[in-house]
Order: sequence, then C-alpha cells, then structure tokens
Amino acid sequence: MSKKGENIYRRQDGRWEARYPRGRKVDGSIQYGYCYAPTYGEAKAQVELAKAGLINGTQIVHTHRRMSSICVDWEHSLAGRVKSASLVKYNSILRLHIIPAVGGLLPQEVSCTVAEQLQYRLLCSGLATKTVRDIMVVLLEVMKYAAKQITGVRVPDVELPKVTSSEARVLTVDEHHRLIDVMEGSRETWCFGTLFALHTGLRLGEICALKWGSVNLSGRQVSITESLARVGNLAGDGPKTLITISTPKTENAVRNIPLTWDTVELCKRFNPNNPDAYLLTGTCRYMEPRTLQRKLEQLTLTCGMSGVHFHTLRHSFATRCVESGFEMKSLSEVMGHASANITINRYVHSSMELKRKNMEKLAQAGF
Repeated sequence: MSKKGENIYRRQDGRWEARYPRGRKVDGSIQYGYCYAPTYGEAKAQVELAKAGLINGTQIVHTHRRMSSICVDWEHSLAGRVKSASLVKYNSILRLHIIPAVGGLLPQEVSCTVAEQLQYRLLCSGLATKTVRDIMVVLLEVMKYAAKQITGVRVPDVELPKVTSSEARVLTVDEHHRLIDVMEGSRETWCFGTLFALHTGLRLGEICALKWGSVNLSGRQVSITESLARVGNLAGDGPKTLITISTPKTENAVRNIPLTWDTVELCKRFNPNNPDAYLLTGTCRYMEPRTLQRKLEQLTLTCGMSGVHFHTLRHSFATRCVESGFEMKSLSEVMGHASANITINRYVHSSMELKRKNMEKLAQAGF
C-alpha cells in the first residue's frame, strides 16, 4: 500500500517504511536510506526531515527505532541469503540473548561499553566461550545493519573472546578396524550407509540426504549435492521443527568423491537399483540425523568404544588419510573445504605412532 509517486509502504508487520535516495554507490547505483514509523504521516515526516538533512548537511538521527525492531528487520533481511539452519540459529540468539539485553535501547546507545558489559555478563553466566563469541558476532552484524539504515549509529569496537579448540575424538587404528569389521558383517542398511560415510568422510547431514542416484559405481565416484537437517520452524504454525533438504553448508561442500574398489564392491551388495532410494534405508524414506546418531552410539558402546559421535568418523577418515600419505590439496577437496589449512587445523590429528615414524625418518637422515 503506497501513494503514487512516493516510496512509502506499509509493511507486513504493520509499520510504515519510507525510502529515500541518500547518494550513489561506487558502481553508480542509488544508495537508499530508510525511515520507519507506526503511521503513514510519521513516516512521511521522518523522510522529509532526512531529505532536508541531506540538503543542508545536518545529520538526522531517527530515534524512534529501538534495537528490538532493528534485530527483527536484520533477521528478515537474511531471508533467501542464508540457509534455514542459520536463520534458526540467529533467531535463537536474538530471542534469548540480544533482545532481552539491549532490545529497549536506541541503536546509538549501544556503545562499546554496553557491548563489553554484555559480553562480560555472558561469559560469567556459564555459557561456552564459542557461544558467547557467536552471540557477539550477531550483535555486531545487527549494529552494522543499523549503521547503514540510521545516521549517527556506530558499530562498537569490541575485542571478541578467543576460542581454544579442544582435541576431537579420533578412532585409534585398532578401533577403526574393529568398527569396519562389525559394520561389514552387518546386514543392516544403516550400517552400510555409516560405513560408506566412514570410507568417504561425509558429514552427518550429507549421508542422511544421499540417494543411490548420486552414486556412480561404473565411474567409481559419488556426487555430494544435498544435506538433510532438522531445524526449528520459524513460521510459528504447525510443528516446532521441520526436516529440510538443501544444498550443503558451503560451495566447496558440493563435490565429487572417488570411491575405492572395496567401497564399490560393498555398494553392489546393498544397491536396491532405485535411484530415489536413500543409502541409509534402501527405500524412499530418509533416516533422521538424530536417529542415526543414536544407532551409532549404541553400536560403538557395544563394541567397547566410548565418546564416539558421527563427526568422529569424519575426523578419523581425515586422520587415516594423512597417515597414509594423502596429498593435502586433494584431501581438502574430498572433505569439502575451501583450503588445505582448514583440513589440517580442524580435522587432522597426528597419532603418536605417526610422530614416531617421522622422528625415525629424521634419524635415518643422520640428524
């Protein structure tokens, strides 16, 4: 709803939005400013003040907008640009932490001191350091959004807490062989699918979404193009969570992975000759990630292994590849990473035995 010739519209949330040109971007396109108000008249008055400010060089600060409103607008601006799982995460951070803490403030009141005090309270509350860092990153992104919309707003210069990475659980060589023997001897389809993931380094969501149509046995490769996840339902109606199948988490995660001859032979045993069937079930019905997690946990406990999660298989795959002399650039592409550094820093764990062998190489060289 708007009047002819005016860039003033009524939004779905009931507020009025008035848009006006603030200048030109580097590429020559128009850069717009926005004013928001509860009524058409107030929005029009605000935009006229903003235009006047551009003419006489004065800064017009729209003080009627609170952080709670800006948080909602920032979240809406992400629709179509980020994955649904990320939207759910941001919504949770905004709803549980940021809006309760600073929602009643004006954006220009969110100073460096305010942000630092919030970070300190979060750290003292018992939240994990990474969680606090994620919350603060979202706050800074909201402030960047506010600075683009409202004159006089500055992004707080806050030093974020450093996150120390903990050593991930990796299967020992003995555990690795033991798990392979157990799953190869099973007739359970989910065991085959889990073993396939162990042989290829797939993520949990990727193996849950993988169908037989993506497995090329004659070409000895598998195409990873989708990931399955259960995420919160932001629509507010129906079930609280929904299953989504979408592209993997990054561009590099869309990839083709070569298959060994042993893996190809294993696939031939379970191939249902239906391209629409899922590897984990052998039917057109998927298996949820949490179901697979539970099954793997029960199986590994039975095998005398503790602390094994599905991501342990991915870590173990990468570690075995390095121990076997896998070329790092190729490994990073198989893992779906943007660079070899990510693979080395996050997923490669050198065993004591490998370290000992490398030390022996040094001794053999006469050093």
